[in-house]
Amino acid sequence: MATNERKLSEEKITKLQGVFSSMDKNRNGVLSMAELESVFNLMGITDNKTVKAIIAQWDEAGNGNVSFQDFVKIMETNDLDTESREERDKKFIRNAFSAFDTNNDGFITREELEHVLKQMGYSG
Repeated sequence: MATNERKLSEEKITKLQGVFSSMDKNRNGVLSMAELESVFNLMGITDNKTVKAIIAQWDEAGNGNVSFQDFVKIMETNDLDTESREERDKKFIRNAFSAFDTNNDGFITREELEHVLKQMGYSG
């Protein structure tokens, strides 16, 4: 993950610790693939490949887990208080595109689109 100059306030980090702890069901200090899958499933993302791709972007150690340190870095990168709407929108679009572009070739094929839409509950 690219380094970022943004730093969150102590208050925000304390709030993030609470969010992180609520997601860390086994209280081992990291978010596992299974713990993240359950969160993503609640958000409507049920495709294991999509979840793995998201985790891979967040998992700096490359061990399939997201530490609190990784989690804070993610939140610093996505800190909405210091980011312009245009920057957030561009980031959102890039992330959404990446979720659809499962083979990372820079294009969304019909098959990739159908696959993600099925995972979201649409049939066609």
